[in-house]
Amino acid sequence: MNPLFPKNRGKKLLLTALASSLLIAGSSAFASDDEGAYVSINYGIYDIDSVDANSPGRNVNASFDDDGGFGFAVGYQFEGNAWGNVRVEFNYENFDNDAETVNFNGNLFSRSAGTVAGDVEVDSYMLNVTQELAQWDKFTPYAGFGLGIRDIDANFRYNPTLGASIDDSDTVFAYQAFLGLDYSISEPLTAFVEYRFQDSEDADLNRTGGGPGGFQQTIQDSDFDTSDSISLGLRYQF
Repeated sequence: MNPLFPKNRGKKLLLTALASSLLIAGSSAFASDDEGAYVSINYGIYDIDSVDANSPGRNVNASFDDDGGFGFAVGYQFEGNAWGNVRVEFNYENFDNDAETVNFNGNLFSRSAGTVAGDVEVDSYMLNVTQELAQWDKFTPYAGFGLGIRDIDANFRYNPTLGASIDDSDTVFAYQAFLGLDYSISEPLTAFVEYRFQDSEDADLNRTGGGPGGFQQTIQDSDFDTSDSISLGLRYQF
């Protein structure tokens, strides 16, 4: 497990604790009243927690590497309230993670042994609402929440002897929460660092290959669980 990304319960508790502390700190601070449209771009490291894909007699658990991904957003910043400015935006993100290990019915296969290949690619489309929490000189912490969809494209293979693979895609409902810190470079340009937690409903994916009862094609009820990212970005306000 990557130490940057703890277990789900720890991540949710960390997110809640950080948001609460920032809200308390922000209650005595004031933000600028800058309104206007903006665009942003970001690049970060994305982590997908292990994926469970199950059907009768065929239980798959796959783990993935941490890999780079990018995103951009188009939005509008509204005049500040008692906490700070509010932003509403459309956000797109793309990340692609290689399959590292696959446990099929208790049998372990791995990329290092040459018995696992392929990846999972995720396209995320979200409508986000962001609330600034305070402003100290050039630094502004913020928190946000988003709803939208994920396009999940799984294409990984394991156990070459049985010719097993999950090669399918699905579009599912998703949500995310995030915390970040802005740094004002100039009046229109802001740099930011951000932690993001995202979850989605299960995806239905086809699995093809051998197993109990011989070679079959089945629909896997696939729990893609959660993903996390830590990214750096730039925001330009018009």
